[in-house]
Amino acid sequence: MPQMSVHYAAGRIYMLRRDALDVSRVERLLSASSLAEARGALSDMGWAGAETEDWESLAEKRVLQAVETVRALTTDQRVTDCFLLKYDVSNLKMLLKARTRGTAVRRLSPCGALDADVLRHAVAAHQYGALPAELRGAMDSIENQLLTETNPLAMDLALDHAMYRQIAAWLKDTKCAEAKRYFANRADWLNVVTVLRLRHMGRDASAMRDIALPGGRIPAAALAEAVDQPEKLLSLLPADANPKLRSALTAAVQSFSAVPHLERAIDDALLDGMRGGRYEYMNLPYIISYLLGTEREAAAVRLILSGKANGFAQEAVRERLRDLYA
Repeated sequence: MPQMSVHYAAGRIYMLRRDALDVSRVERLLSASSLAEARGALSDMGWAGAETEDWESLAEKRVLQAVETVRALTTDQRVTDCFLLKYDVSNLKMLLKARTRGTAVRRLSPCGALDADVLRHAVAAHQYGALPAELRGAMDSIENQLLTETNPLAMDLALDHAMYRQIAAWLKDTKCAEAKRYFANRADWLNVVTVLRLRHMGRDASAMRDIALPGGRIPAAALAEAVDQPEKLLSLLPADANPKLRSALTAAVQSFSAVPHLERAIDDALLDGMRGGRYEYMNLPYIISYLLGTEREAAAVRLILSGKANGFAQEAVRERLRDLYA
């Protein structure tokens, strides 16, 4: 049950944000001469277990702490759940694929809106009554398809679409405009990147009609047309589109090699879209932005430590990092 004091929640988040990774701390990690030195620096920054735990566990634990904090502090659990649903969908994908292959899933993410054990039992029993409506419908449909064929890509697509439909349903009556804008923009930009990838693969427009995620502002039909004429993507962007994103998209339309840069720019712009709440301390986006920022920090730590372990050059790691919240 959500607590009702946004003042209390904002105060707690403000205190927690003081320990966030910022540019100077990330540079300290990047400049460490070895993995051991980077681990020691991270431990000094307050990351418990940094010197001994593997970076995947370390990053997951950090995100879980943020998830538990936000769950306890949120003033609107439904809106918050929208930002956690991706972990549930990832868990469902792993469980389905493991079941069809006859293997076991050792570890599910505990960061979702739903209990991981509930998902595990649901997939094992082929019974999905405990799931939200859109996920339940998708899982029932997938089970019917599995009677005749196993198509992992189709399963992924069905669950991704269900996730965005479920988010739209949960956000329908909310007053949190920032959350609505975040997911609409995310759907649009993921669709834009998909257009470019289909174009690069030599696929036709019909593929995009089936793949396009729901919930965005760009019509699926227009996206499909852009597969054959990718330059049209620029005219499909909403008037308030981020100028940096327009520039990154222009480069990606001209050369597919620029798509990774576009993807980084998208991630940074989505986080930036929630930053308004960061300075307006007394609102829900400020609480949620703490979760998004922690996810970004965890991804940075995972990338840096992995790079140190595998001997990657400092600049090669730096160019893959996304902007941080702090």
